[in-house]
Amino acid sequence: MSNYFKNLPSLSRLYHLLFFRTTVAHQKLLASLVNVSTVAIISFPAFYIFGFDLRFKLSVLATFFAYETFFGFFKEKRDLGMLVVGSYWHDNVSFLRYCAYNLLYTISFSSMLFYVWFPFDILLFNIIVVQLTCVLITGDTLHGGLTGMRTVVKKYS
Repeated sequence: MSNYFKNLPSLSRLYHLLFFRTTVAHQKLLASLVNVSTVAIISFPAFYIFGFDLRFKLSVLATFFAYETFFGFFKEKRDLGMLVVGSYWHDNVSFLRYCAYNLLYTISFSSMLFYVWFPFDILLFNIIVVQLTCVLITGDTLHGGLTGMRTVVKKYS
């Protein structure tokens, strides 16, 4: 009889199953656009100081990581993009796992700043081949899947 109760989902898991669904590609994209726009505005003074060189790009990456990590000090760990979309983390997230996610998110973000053949070539590859493929197959971005962090939205809002 005790094994029966162990196999039942917890109340919080049951609550999430009933009232939340995994975010879809356009919601993930909108959240990222909000975050990228916010960091672009914050980083704008660095452009005047450094120009569009490596120091500027590294300062933008540091700003993006700091911006994302800042929200890790709050209980729900929701950045501005998540607030706009109305998404939440599926599970309670530890600060260490949140930082690992942010590191991978920052690496993904860096594809906007660097290129090989033409501007935004790495970004296009990242969005179309890597991220969109991962979202369509697994429901998560690559950085979300690698860290086991999934975003959800309320079904009934």
